[in-house]
Amino acid sequence: MADAHAAAGTAEQPKLIGGAVGLAGLLFQSITHMAPAAGIIFSVQYMASQGGASLGLGFILATIACTLTALCLKEVVQKVRSAGGWFVVNMVGLGSTAGFLTSWLYMLYDPINPAGAELLWGAYVSSFLAKYVGINVPWPIFTILMAVVVTYLIYLGVRPSIEATIALGVIELGLMVILGVVLIAKAGPNQPLVSLLPTASPTSWGGVSFAMVFGILAFLGFESVVPLAEESHNPRRTLTIAILVSTIAIGLYYCFGGYFTVAGWAGIHDPNFPNSYIDFSHWDQATDAKKFADDFSGADTPFYTLGARAFGAIGPLIVLLLVSNSLFAVAISCSNSCTRIFYALGRAGAFPRGLGHVNERTRTPDRAIFLMGAISVIAALVFGYGLGVDPLTAFGLLGLLLTVGAIVIYIMANLSVISIYGRLYRDEFNVLNHLIIPILAVLFMLPPLVASLFPRVLDVIGMGFDNQYPVSLGLPITVIWAVIGVGYYLWLRAKRPQALRALATEMERVELVGEEADPRARAIAPTTEL
Repeated sequence: MADAHAAAGTAEQPKLIGGAVGLAGLLFQSITHMAPAAGIIFSVQYMASQGGASLGLGFILATIACTLTALCLKEVVQKVRSAGGWFVVNMVGLGSTAGFLTSWLYMLYDPINPAGAELLWGAYVSSFLAKYVGINVPWPIFTILMAVVVTYLIYLGVRPSIEATIALGVIELGLMVILGVVLIAKAGPNQPLVSLLPTASPTSWGGVSFAMVFGILAFLGFESVVPLAEESHNPRRTLTIAILVSTIAIGLYYCFGGYFTVAGWAGIHDPNFPNSYIDFSHWDQATDAKKFADDFSGADTPFYTLGARAFGAIGPLIVLLLVSNSLFAVAISCSNSCTRIFYALGRAGAFPRGLGHVNERTRTPDRAIFLMGAISVIAALVFGYGLGVDPLTAFGLLGLLLTVGAIVIYIMANLSVISIYGRLYRDEFNVLNHLIIPILAVLFMLPPLVASLFPRVLDVIGMGFDNQYPVSLGLPITVIWAVIGVGYYLWLRAKRPQALRALATEMERVELVGEEADPRARAIAPTTEL
C-alpha cells in the first residue's frame, strides 16, 4: 500500500478542483462529446456507403446498443469513478492484465478524437471558402488554429471549458432540429419510411451493421463524464444522471437526424440535383438502395446542399457555423476527458510522472493538456497527408479506429459489471441489471465490431462486403496497436508494478466532493489480482 500511495504522488502539488462541475456541466460534457451536429453531418455519409438509406435503422440499433451500455455504466459508477476512467474501471472489474490491455485501446479513441475534429474543421472551412468565396486556404492552417484555441480553453480551467460546451451545445441542438423539421416538411408526402427497414441497404443487414458502426461513432462520448469524477459534485449521483439522460436524449435526436437526412437528400425535387430524387412509395432495393448509397456517400459536402435546400443561399453558411460549433465543442469535451486520464496515469506512474502535474493557478493538468494539443495536431496532419487521400476521406479511417477502440472498451465495461457485482458485491447482485443487460449490451456491440474489421465474415449469410481504402487499414492498425499495448504492459509489470497497483486501488484515495462516506461505494481490485 505504501507503494501505491507513493505512486499517487499528489501530496506536494495542487489537486484538481473538487466539486467544480455540476449536473448541467456533466450533461453537456456528454452531449457535446457526442457532437450532435457533427455526429449527423459526418457519420451519415460513411453509414450510407454500405448502408444505403438505412440511416434511421442504423441509428435506432446504435441507440439501443449504447443505451444498454449506458445502463451498465450506471452500475459501474456506483462503485468506480475517478480520473483514471476506463483504466481503473476495467482493472477493478477484469483484473490487472485484461483490464489494462483492453483499456489500452482507449488510446485509439479519445486521444485522437480532437485530431478528427480539427482535421474535419480544417477541411470543411477550406472547402467552404474555395466553393463559395473563391479563396483557397490550405486546411492545416485552420486545423492548427483550432488546436491552439482548444488547448488554451482547456488550460484556463475546467469551469470555463465546461461553460463553453454548455453554450455551444444549446446552439448546436437548436439549429439542427430546425434544419431537420424544415427538410422533412419540404419532402411533403414523399417520406422515407423505408430508412427504418433493412431493405433500405443494398446488402440488407450486412450494410445495416456497417451503418451501425458509424452510428455508434456518433455516440462516442456519452461516458466521457467518468474521468471528470474528481472535479464533479456528488459524482455517484450526477454521473449516473448525465450518462443516461444524454444517451437517451441524443439517441432520439440521432434517429430523427438519420430520417431527415434521407428525406432532405432524396425526398425533395431539386433542379440543381435532379438525379438525387427518389420516389419512396415505389422503393426498389436493387436499384434505389445502391443509387442512394453511391450518390450520397460520394457527394461533395452534401450538408451544404441540404442547408441550401432548407434555408436557401444562406444555408451553406448556417451549416458551416453548425459544423464549427459542433467540432469545437467536441474537441473541448474530448480534451477535458482524455487529459484527466493522462493525468491519472501519470499520477499512478503508468505514464511519465510529469503528466500528473497540476498547475497551481488554473488547477488543471497542464502538461497533460499540452501533450494532448501536440498529439491532436500531429495526428491530424498524419491522417490528412499520410494516406494519399483528401482529409474528409481520411476521416473514414480515423472514425473507424475511434469506433473500434470505443466498442472494445464498452464491451469490457459491460463485462466488468458482471464481474464487479458477481465477485465483489454478491449481496447486491441483480440478475437483470448485472447479468442480462450486460450480456445484451455485449451482443449488440459485436455485429458492428465484426462488420467494421472483418466484413467478409458476413459472407456466411450472404451479406459480406469489402472495406475500401483507407478504411481497410483499420484491422492492421488495431492489431499493431494492441501488440504495442501488450509490450508496454509487460514492461510496466516488470519495471513499475506499483503503477498497476496504484491504478487498481485508486478508489481508496480519490477525493470525491458531495458524496456520503460509504466504503461500499469504492471498489478496488482484490489484492490477489495485483
